[in-house]
Order: sequence, then C-alpha cells, then structure tokens
Amino acid sequence: MKTPHLAASFVALSIAAVILGAGVITGRFLERRYIHILAPILFPQKNQGIALQKLAFHHHDLLPIYGSSEFVKRSGNRAADFFQSYPTGFSVFVVGKAGASSLITLQKLAAVGSDLDGKKLAISVSPSWFFHDIPISYYNGNFSLLQAGELIYGGQLSFSLKCDIARRMLHYPETLKKSVLLAFALEQLATNSPVSRVLYYLTVPLGVIENGILRVQDYFETLIFIAKEWRALQVGVKRSSSELDWGKLIARTVSQASDRKDADPEPIGAEMGPAAFVRGAADAREWTDFELLLRCLNELGARPLLLSIPIDGRYFDRFGVGRETRDLYYERISALAQQYHISLIDFREHDEDEDFLVGHHDHLSEKGWLYFDKALDDFFHDRLSSKPAMR
Repeated sequence: MKTPHLAASFVALSIAAVILGAGVITGRFLERRYIHILAPILFPQKNQGIALQKLAFHHHDLLPIYGSSEFVKRSGNRAADFFQSYPTGFSVFVVGKAGASSLITLQKLAAVGSDLDGKKLAISVSPSWFFHDIPISYYNGNFSLLQAGELIYGGQLSFSLKCDIARRMLHYPETLKKSVLLAFALEQLATNSPVSRVLYYLTVPLGVIENGILRVQDYFETLIFIAKEWRALQVGVKRSSSELDWGKLIARTVSQASDRKDADPEPIGAEMGPAAFVRGAADAREWTDFELLLRCLNELGARPLLLSIPIDGRYFDRFGVGRETRDLYYERISALAQQYHISLIDFREHDEDEDFLVGHHDHLSEKGWLYFDKALDDFFHDRLSSKPAMR
C-alpha cells in the first residue's frame, strides 16, 4: 500500500528539524559573535534565558555580576558603563532585574550549572531584602520556567538541596501554573518520601524533554533580539586599557556630588520602629533563600564575591533604628558568608555616608558605584583585600 500521508509527514518533520537545527546553530554563532557587545546590556532574554549566561562564563575577559534594581537605576559609574571599554582588561556581564532576590539568583546560577565550576562571579546583595518578606509579585515577575527546570532536572545539585529549594519554590504557586510537570516534581521533592522520590525520578525524562524545548526557544528568542537590534550592535566593542587612580576618581566624584533627594516612596521596615524592625529582620524568608544560594554556589564549585550594599543609616536613624540594631544585619550576613567560605564586602563603614547611596532602597550613587567598581576590579585581578582600601 502507498502511504503518501506518512511520506509527506516525514518530509515535513525533516524540514522542521533542519530549520530548528539551523536556527540553533545560527543562534549559537551570533551569541558568540555578540557576547561582548551584549555583556553590559540588560534585556529580558538575557535575564530569563541561560544560553548567554553559560557562554559568558567561558570568556576570560568577562566577569558575570548578578543583582537587582541597582542595575536598572540610572547613575554615573555603574559597573556596566564603567567597564564597557575594558579599561583594566575586562568588562562585566550584567544579569538582573528589579525585584530579583536570592531565590531567583539561585535559579539562574543553578541553570548555568557545571559551567560555574572554578569560575568567578559577583553578586550584588540588597539589605532591604532581609528586613521584611519580599512581595510575591517580585518573584513572579522574575521567574523563568527554563531556569527553574534546569535547576530541578539538572544533575549538578545534591538531592537534599533540591528538596530544600523545592519547598521554597512551592510558596509561589502562580509561577507553577506554567508547567504542571514542574509543579508535580517540586511537590515530590518537597515531600521527600521513598514513594515521592520514585515519582520524581519518573518525571525526569519528561522534564529533560521540556527543558530541551525551552532551550531551543531560548536560542531563537535571543536570535530574534539580535536581529531586531542588528544596527545598534554593529558599533562593536571599543577597548581602552589604562591604569586607574581610584583615589583620585573617588575624590573627584565626591567633590562633584550634589544634594540628593530620597525619591523612593516605599517603606522597607525601619518605619515601624526598632522593635518591629528587629522582628521583621529576624523572620524574613530571605535569610533562608540566601543560605540556599550560598549552598548552591558551594556545590557548583563557583568562586563568588558578595557585594552587600550598605544600609542607609541616616534614613534609619530617623525612625530610631540605630547603628547597634543595624549591625545585626551586618553581623548575620558576615557570619553566613564565613560559614560557607565565601568572600564578602559589606561596606558597613559607609552606613551613614550620605554620598554613597541615592535613596533608602539600596541604590548606589556615583561614589557608591566607584567603590563597587574598585572591588570588582580587585576581585578580577586577584588583589582583593577583605575590605576596600579607600574611605
């Protein structure tokens, strides 16, 4: 019997496979071609995908840095702008979006997986994450199904760590509507019984297939972004090596500083007074997520630097939350970093430095960014001391 329909179907599938394969190959080529140009630019697919992030860790002249709204807020000397011309031999590969806290950053890094082994990266930490529970909408707006799936179905993290992460991810049910399979797998991991383990492992083949489809989508969406921004991306990378005098740079920036008004309207916990602040900071779920992030970094073999933005002490003083109370944050985050043998600079000496921040929502001024930039430069070139040299 002749089977024309089967033959036509086979031809159609073959053509689709060729198109998909060509698209992935083209996407990979263009990603490698434009990775240095894309490094300082923030755009959704870079933040939500994994292809570009994985690639960045294989370039010796790029330092990936993960953070939140401080990357979005306009300010002079932002790392993305400061290092764009590779003044000391490298640039930063910036990944972040407003509201991206520890659990989101964890998922991004776990999705990168084994590509982190032995590699340097920096993470900008916002203290206000730890003063109250972060709005669910922040997590939902940063969630990536691909990154979550790579975390849950990848083989780089221990089963026990996956179980602990799953319990936290289940607190955000809205994101799990995107994949019934992922939601089911998370429930089995969170339960962690003999039966649930079997059920989880039964989902792994389907999870790997789902991740594969999402990876192809990641390549195509990155390809589409490059195609749309083709003309703007033709400028290339202009490199200008130089020796920087950090002391003079900071002195010049301070002398040019002008009065800044705190334009951040939202409260962050200090407004309720010292007693309520201490309770909120002690119970914030971000501490759990932050420790999960540190465990993840250790298991992946990464070489991270944590840069904790200092608290806006002058703002907190207005509500009676004095330095002794604020030191509870500095001491706790420092203890966790030491526990997991991870480098931390907390800039606590700038707690009441009116020129270091713009507003009480963890946004750096031009001077604050210069201190961050120097720390990144020292870290990249292996000359980092426990704290920045200048004050």
